[in-house]
Amino acid sequence: MPTTMPPTIGLPTMPGQVDYVLHDAEGRIRQVGICARDVLDRQAHSQSGLAVLEAKAHHLTDYVDLTGETPEVRARPTISGLDRLPSGAMIDVTCAVTGATNSYSVNDGSFEYADMPGVYQVKVRRFPYLDFVTEIRL
Repeated sequence: MPTTMPPTIGLPTMPGQVDYVLHDAEGRIRQVGICARDVLDRQAHSQSGLAVLEAKAHHLTDYVDLTGETPEVRARPTISGLDRLPSGAMIDVTCAVTGATNSYSVNDGSFEYADMPGVYQVKVRRFPYLDFVTEIRL
C-alpha cells in the first residue's frame, strides 16, 4: 500500500508544476503531491492499481468520483444520523465498559440497537462517506 503524503492544499506550485492525486478503483485517494507536468503520467507507474489525476485534493476529506464521464475530486459526504444510513454501511457498536464490539451491516437505511443498559460507541463506515461516530445510552 502506498505511503500517504501530507496534503498539498495551500502549497504553492512552481511554473511547470501541477498538483496530482493518486487514487484506487473505488476513488479512495492514496496519495497527493506536486510534480513537473511532463512527468505527471509516471506518478502511478510504481503504484500498482492506482490512477493519476491532475487535481488538488485532501487525502482524508476528499475522494475521486468515478461515476461521471471524467473523474472528479469531490468532498466526501457526511452521514447525518443513524436513521439515514447509506446502503451497505458497516456499523461497529462498542460497549464503553467491557470494550466488546459487535459489527452489523445495514441495507435498509436505518439502525436501531438494543442491549443491556449502558453507554455504547457507534461507528458507521461506508465509503465515500466520512466515518460517523456517536454515543448512545441505553
